[in-house]
Amino acid sequence: LQRCAVLLDSTCRAVRALPTPLFVDNDEHSSALQEARDNVSALATRLDSIDRALVAAHSSELFTPADLHKYDVLRDSMRVDVRHVALLQRELEHIAAAPTVLPPPLCALVVRSQPFPVSVMQNKVMEEVVVVELVTGAKTEVVRAGDVSGEVVVDYRANTRRVGEVKVNNGVAPLDKFSNRARFSRLQFPNGTRKAAANLKFSCHIECVDMSSEATASNVGHRVRHGAPTKELYVESDATEAVIVKTNEKQWQESEGLLLRQRAFGGSLEVAWVQFWNAFHWHHLRSTRQLLAQCHRPLTGREMRYVHQTRFSNATHVTQRQFNQFWSWIGPMQHKIRHQRHMCALWATRMVAGFLSRDVAIEALRREQQRSGGAGQYVVRFSENYAGGLVITYNSHSAGVKMTATTTT
Repeated sequence: LQRCAVLLDSTCRAVRALPTPLFVDNDEHSSALQEARDNVSALATRLDSIDRALVAAHSSELFTPADLHKYDVLRDSMRVDVRHVALLQRELEHIAAAPTVLPPPLCALVVRSQPFPVSVMQNKVMEEVVVVELVTGAKTEVVRAGDVSGEVVVDYRANTRRVGEVKVNNGVAPLDKFSNRARFSRLQFPNGTRKAAANLKFSCHIECVDMSSEATASNVGHRVRHGAPTKELYVESDATEAVIVKTNEKQWQESEGLLLRQRAFGGSLEVAWVQFWNAFHWHHLRSTRQLLAQCHRPLTGREMRYVHQTRFSNATHVTQRQFNQFWSWIGPMQHKIRHQRHMCALWATRMVAGFLSRDVAIEALRREQQRSGGAGQYVVRFSENYAGGLVITYNSHSAGVKMTATTTT
């Protein structure tokens, strides 16, 4: 991707330097045009190859939290590069079709980074930042850019629940003229989405120099210096990933289950186990209020093997039905870790072992009792039979290893 970025930058400069008018019978002009088209085509092919490689790795290799973070960053960066290359392709097609005329101004808005998919509380200000970037064709000159505005869109074909108008506060931000980016740092949703998934779209009005008619080498410089004609463009981004606006925290489990299913399965009925675990691990870290790049309590290989064996029978693929059963078990505990302060602290400091079988807990305590010769040691783990419950296994003076269950309300 770094090599692609270097090639993209040099190609933009080369396209910008193409003369107007461009004479196709001039060997130098023709060679420069062909080289630019070859570079853009190679970029498009390379970016597509990288994207397919990333998706394949995500479904076949177990990612660490650092890998999950890099995966998100790379996909965000590629989203911008792919749109930029597409604009360059359109620009070169115009130049090849009408070499004596400058191409029309070409612009696009791209969501550069986003915290979605996520569920948020109604009226609560989001801490995470959404960044939107304006990309343009190499020969496009922006004269003036309006503020970027965000709006909530709901796909009623994909939602069975009837959702009214959903608004977003603090959804207007200026476009920085140096970075061509707009930052939304305090988004707030005053209306709930009734546990249905919605998306954000961003748009703005851009005023560009329009030299696409009657432009020649002799009049371009003159018209730019003396008030070139302009054209106003309305540009709109693609939709962000899903957001669900909750009206109360009791909706968290169902809302997050919907978002996790979408991230893990997309439109598939089943996915590879590795792909599912990567999606769940990503979701688990965010649910327990951890940053992917700086997490302090990631899930271990032992915990993954425990879940794989006890909840999925070591299957190579996971179906949506299996996911529903798994989420009905782990969802309540995820909710408690996220929203009960003492549980979040206990989990962060590893006072709760969590994903641990009964036999392993008993054996660990017996070894510890033999080593120390005393009592008082204990292990707190997730109950295998009661969703959201905990089991405390401990060494007793009189009865050896004992267990007691709690629902941790």
